Amino acid sequence: MSKKLNFVCGAILLCINTLYAQTAPAPAKPKLFYIHEDPVYAAKVSDFEKVSKELIDQYKKYSIPDSWITIKDQDNKYYTIVPIENMASLDHDPMAPLVEKMGKDAFRDIFKAFDQCYPSHRDYIVRWSNSLSYMPGGENEKPSDFPYRKYYYIYYKPENQSKVGEVAKKMKDLNVSKGGKLRYNAYISGFGNSENFLLIEEVAKSEDDYKTLDAYDKKMMGDEVNKLLAELKGVSIRMETKLATVRPDLSYSLVK
Repeated sequence: MSKKLNFVCGAILLCINTLYAQTAPAPAKPKLFYIHEDPVYAAKVSDFEKVSKELIDQYKKYSIPDSWITIKDQDNKYYTIVPIENMASLDHDPMAPLVEKMGKDAFRDIFKAFDQCYPSHRDYIVRWSNSLSYMPGGENEKPSDFPYRKYYYIYYKPENQSKVGEVAKKMKDLNVSKGGKLRYNAYISGFGNSENFLLIEEVAKSEDDYKTLDAYDKKMMGDEVNKLLAELKGVSIRMETKLATVRPDLSYSLVK
């Protein structure tokens, strides 16, 4: 990674950290996630999943240490999510051991097949926020235990990042005080994103489970949550929602 890119990454992370600093005096150490996003053609979904499983089979065959979770949303976008320790982790090619084992030609054939399934793809970083997330059952719950996901993308101007963080913290405090049942993670956009956003990821065991928990929370919180949502809309550019599902069959984990 060049010195110029290191400088840009550092500046972006410094900007992101401002949101944490203004919402919690001593937050837990945040977690970074590298995300690879593939917007798959509807007609190519089965092909994409077939190739994904072939890639996983190669990882298993050669016992390559790596870990990722795959999530598919309602628009046939597949998100490969990899936890990383820091930005320096991007200098490391996690697929190099696999290329060495299976050979460059065989490896290249797999990704040629992938390239037939989407018009483009992209990579970016998000940072998990302990101070803004509400996980009463603990942050280390297995993603596969809560495969149903509802995402809220809250886009905002850089000048309003502290205001968005303040409202999000109020939302968490309300959940804590009312004993909210619906768990959610909060992520802040990082390097590779063209816009600033706060991502709220609500998790549940199923769609029915989500509806039950959501109805309970709305009843318990009443107008208070509506006031906070209105306040959040007032400091954001726009808000988008998406439904998604964790795909254990397209995920992989082998830690050595």
